[in-house]
Amino acid sequence: MSLTLSEARDAINAKFYTAWQALAPAQNGGVEPVVRWQGEDSGDKPDSTQPWARVTILHATSGQDTLGPAGAGRSFERTGTVIINVFAPLSRGQGLTQAEALAIIAQNAFEGQTAGAGDCIWFRNVTINEIGPDGAWFQINVTADFLYPENK
Repeated sequence: MSLTLSEARDAINAKFYTAWQALAPAQNGGVEPVVRWQGEDSGDKPDSTQPWARVTILHATSGQDTLGPAGAGRSFERTGTVIINVFAPLSRGQGLTQAEALAIIAQNAFEGQTAGAGDCIWFRNVTINEIGPDGAWFQINVTADFLYPENK
């Protein structure tokens, strides 16, 4: 299988959001925490009394895996990192605890997982990094490296 950049982004976002919708409300009194998607941020400040997450996908390297003329199915390996910034309000006194529970949802969405058509996106090196207080929130970042083929 092969994906374009846009197809890969959509599949990575869907992998995260499926887990988030299913599990994050249980960590927030039954209410799904808001997700801010790359390229769709309104610029409005989030509600400082509610947890939220921001998703960023950063493509990095690309290498040609196979030889041949253009249009003959040459394969290029695309790599990058997906970053999930998780924020939980400090005002509740449970910022670290709630942020950690939400970060584990993001971690489990990617760790040991695949995504996309034919499961051709592979995730690896999934980490949780505690950042600490950031304004009204406690921040934890989850990062996952990914790779997938694109044929052209």
